[in-house]
Amino acid sequence: MPADRRSERQPNRAGKRRYGTGSVFEKRDAWYGQWRVRDRLITRKLGPIRTPGTRDGLTKTMAEARLRKLMSEVTPPPVAERITVIEAGERLIRQLTTRGRKVSTLAGYRSYLRVHLGPHFAEKPLARITKDDVEQFVLVCLDRGQSVKSTRNYVGFLHGIFDFALRQGWVVANPCRTAEKPAALETDADIRFLDQTQLDALAATVKPHGRRKPGMEGRAQRVAAVR
Repeated sequence: MPADRRSERQPNRAGKRRYGTGSVFEKRDAWYGQWRVRDRLITRKLGPIRTPGTRDGLTKTMAEARLRKLMSEVTPPPVAERITVIEAGERLIRQLTTRGRKVSTLAGYRSYLRVHLGPHFAEKPLARITKDDVEQFVLVCLDRGQSVKSTRNYVGFLHGIFDFALRQGWVVANPCRTAEKPAALETDADIRFLDQTQLDALAATVKPHGRRKPGMEGRAQRVAAVR
């Protein structure tokens, strides 16, 4: 083997690579790259080794550059590996605050996060929460006596957190989209429907206020006809 090719293919033993930077090695006249994502070892073929005196194939420097590019495409940003439901939820609430969301709505979200979502998911990274994890959260809520309505509210906010995380690039999917949720009740215990007599009594207490908007008269007549 020519000396120049041996020197080019000689592994660099000068120092140990930083964790997460990956490594390049040769196998069957090709360059391969290897790096870790969380607990998973990823190996990818980078291209053929350049033959000395030609422009065919990759030098080691070119292979390392290709590895870095591939890692940036496959590996999520570091923050995505660490950010939790609590952190993502707090950032979402801050954004909603600047957009003028109602104070009562924001207070409800903070309560969902502090009392239910945060304690359940704890320090588990957002990017590692699965559909099964969401369904387990639903079961825990119901087992603890939470109503179906409340449980759906918690999952709804969690759904919003994941949509927010998707827009930020912290996750690649929203597990709430496919998770089984508790069926909504046909009637909500907090909502009461009035019968016609009650509607008429309510209408009698409402005083006319200014002119009716265009179209209101016709709609009122159609409602009366239905009665």
